Amino acid sequence: AEQNQDVGAPENNIQTPIAPAENQEQIDNSQEDNQDSASLLDDFKQTQQDKALNPIAQDMSSKDTDQDGLTDAKEFDIGTNYRLVDSDNDGLSDWEEVSIFGTDPLDKDSDNDSYLDGEEVQNGYNPLGDGKLLDFEKAQ
Repeated sequence: AEQNQDVGAPENNIQTPIAPAENQEQIDNSQEDNQDSASLLDDFKQTQQDKALNPIAQDMSSKDTDQDGLTDAKEFDIGTNYRLVDSDNDGLSDWEEVSIFGTDPLDKDSDNDSYLDGEEVQNGYNPLGDGKLLDFEKAQ
């Protein structure tokens, strides 16, 4: 192999071998691999920055920002606000509407009877229709 000499102070003169032509392709490939690795690292860093700036992109599978009983991921899926316990401000938490009463957590009055879902529940009425939640007279 040829020798390449660096010019400068005698103690800095180092002889470095120059790779033969048949090895140039290998060197070029390794440089491409390094560029690919650098690109992946840049992508990773950007993803981390995006997650830091966007709470929705963070691990939503177990996080419950508003502590209403629904994970942020679930709230994202159903369209409720992950920062509010009661997205439609009807007096029922998003979790109560989804898990207990089957009402719409984005509609204050799920049955359109002019009473808020929360008011109906507090007074013992069914927020999805006519009548009491548990009508003892009808049950007997």
